[in-house]
Amino acid sequence: MHNQKILFLYLKCGGGHLSCSKTIAEYLSTKYKSKVKCVLVDGIEESKFAQYVMEDGYRISQDGWSVISETAYALNCLSGIAKTTMKMFTRLTKSHLKEVFLREKPDKVIAVHAMLTRPAEIALEELGLDTPVITLVTDPFTVHPLWLTGKSAHYVVCSDVAKRTASKKISKKRISQFPYFVNEKYSTKLPEKDVLKLKKKFGFSIDKKLILVLGGGEGIPKGKTLMKYIVKHILKQHLNAEIAIVCGRNKNLEKYCSTLSKKYSGKLNIKVYGFSDSVYELINMCDIVVTKGGPATIIEILLLEKIPIINSYIWGQEKGNVAFVVKNKLGFYQPSNKRIPAMISRLLTNESLMNKTLKNIKNIKLQSGTSQIGEFIYNYKK
Repeated sequence: MHNQKILFLYLKCGGGHLSCSKTIAEYLSTKYKSKVKCVLVDGIEESKFAQYVMEDGYRISQDGWSVISETAYALNCLSGIAKTTMKMFTRLTKSHLKEVFLREKPDKVIAVHAMLTRPAEIALEELGLDTPVITLVTDPFTVHPLWLTGKSAHYVVCSDVAKRTASKKISKKRISQFPYFVNEKYSTKLPEKDVLKLKKKFGFSIDKKLILVLGGGEGIPKGKTLMKYIVKHILKQHLNAEIAIVCGRNKNLEKYCSTLSKKYSGKLNIKVYGFSDSVYELINMCDIVVTKGGPATIIEILLLEKIPIINSYIWGQEKGNVAFVVKNKLGFYQPSNKRIPAMISRLLTNESLMNKTLKNIKNIKLQSGTSQIGEFIYNYKK
């Protein structure tokens, strides 16, 4: 018999919210074994319309239509529109959430998306349940007002600036701050001898630099154009480098990159991955990561002491992540895909710049807050 059943509510808008849920759930399940049962639930799996708006809308916005997400983000910063959005979303999700709560009978509900806190509270209230709700704010620096709609939920934030923002609308007694949370394995960098073995296993040369192109669950935005420029530059400049790209669920990008890999076979080693379980290994093997501004990926890269080059971010939502990297000189932001290859060359050929950036990453002394947040959830009492 489990002492606690902890239910995680997430949305499939990219891979970040589900990944964060799995990270904390894995920690709790490993640490407390038979004492805790973690259940992960898609908050809108019963609403096709909500799935279309949230999931497909996100996917489309990441595929060159960022104006969609930017407009929605900006409009919902207005309190009147935000209230209307939340009321509509609650109507779409409340019945499903009630069914889940009655079926699972959780001791605690963990909301891992801005849109899920208030609907979860309302569903529990209407069922007459006093189950505590804890919201994990997965945006470490930029907290959208929709995150802060909970009336009784306890909030977990991951930076001073996020805590200051939350404190303007929520009692400080309902806010706890911890470092950002990623899978615990990212806290440990692989030794060089293991990296060399991995390179051989994955088909990379131990004598060449490895450029990793890493997007989120939907792949890196404008990935085809980015890859075209990087491949062309490496071949033209005769750089002693190879490429690995993780395409996520973006099948079009994966197909395009596979074609590039075959086309330049013998001239340039290009390894193409879809939705991969080997991201930890790939980051350990690489020298530079070209990525987007998602918080989990940025933190994972920095924890493993690699240099990120960020080519895009979700306006508003991920701006703080990019600002953190640039302000502390931990990496670079270059929105022009055409200019990214020159930046890669500069890093690979300028040992002083690379060492200086790596020193900055080490000096920032980042840590993962997974264990601290896991312990907080386990011991939390309303």
